[in-house]
Amino acid sequence: MFPIEFEKDYVSFHTKNVQAEQHQHYYIQITVALTEPFHVKTATQNEHTHAVIIQANYPHTLTSKGPLLFLLINPESLLGEAIQQLTQQPLTPFSLRQNPCTSKQLILWLTTQYTPYKQGLDDRIQLVLQALQQHDVTTFNIAHLARCVFLSESRLSHLFKEQVGISMRSYFVHEKLKTAFWLVCQNYSLTDAAVAAGFSSASHFTRTAKEKLGVTPRDIKKIASM
Repeated sequence: MFPIEFEKDYVSFHTKNVQAEQHQHYYIQITVALTEPFHVKTATQNEHTHAVIIQANYPHTLTSKGPLLFLLINPESLLGEAIQQLTQQPLTPFSLRQNPCTSKQLILWLTTQYTPYKQGLDDRIQLVLQALQQHDVTTFNIAHLARCVFLSESRLSHLFKEQVGISMRSYFVHEKLKTAFWLVCQNYSLTDAAVAAGFSSASHFTRTAKEKLGVTPRDIKKIASM
């Protein structure tokens, strides 16, 4: 089973235990204990909890002896923006009536709290998404896609974010990470996976993963082997 799931506005994975020293990353982090509670600590808080929301770029440590579900949400997405409005605190413990065992269940619970998504897609955005799904995402840029659907770059960018829930630039980075991680888990070398996904080098891939998600390709391979 692929150890990390990529959806359009979040990434999720399970891990058996964590001993994470102080770190921070670009995505909003939601962590849920699947059995026993865990410890999460910041400069001002020390929590023993079953579930927590940690805002983007907020330094924290996390220690767990039991399995955890991690959900890393793009703060530029509509879901990310809604979570930031839901809690203004950088670290917020919360309670669930029943702990979800999958990312889909957790997302379902989150979207019952607020529904930031619009129903139905503009025909032009459908064409853009079809093109991105049918071809290598690294061969496209916003200017090319805008010409294909007869929109300006700024109008396409605005419409894409409004309809899809994530900016186009974030979408491109997200898809590149998804491709590179999949190749690494198929035993490609870091360099080959990075270049095939559109990164300039293995270090560029690793740096982007660490900055956005707080995990490296080697971290994910380690999770997969547990």
